[in-house]
Amino acid sequence: MSSELHQSGVIKWDDLMSEKSFSFIHTYKQSKLANVMFTKELQRRVAGDNIKVVGMCPGFIETDLNKELKDKWYWRMMIQCMRLFQHSVLEGAQTPLYCALEDEEKLVSGGYYSNVKLKPENKLARDEESNRKLWEISEKLIADAEKAKN
Repeated sequence: MSSELHQSGVIKWDDLMSEKSFSFIHTYKQSKLANVMFTKELQRRVAGDNIKVVGMCPGFIETDLNKELKDKWYWRMMIQCMRLFQHSVLEGAQTPLYCALEDEEKLVSGGYYSNVKLKPENKLARDEESNRKLWEISEKLIADAEKAKN
């Protein structure tokens, strides 16, 4: 699951975890771009297994994601304005339902879907080397976290 905001996302390779600097919107965009990159890399990894992997955006839906932003007046005002463009939960379910229920032959392997249509993804997600690199870094971060837990 991703977001159209991945289109303007960038990967900060030297600060993947936003430890050096944090911006809510940058971190959100980066995470959504990473979702699309993972979709592409997972599709590459299962290509010979008759499996299709797709990424998607459910649309701009009113969720609790905004609750952390409500402490600043300008965020509250922006959230009120954004409500004019938000989809209902039922509308947001349309693209995931389409991808889950559509004839598999009609879906594009590794494709990105939004508004029940195949859409182009951020050009960074088309870079196989970057996708592989992000996957491998993620595997290492997960392994390190598991070691620290035990």
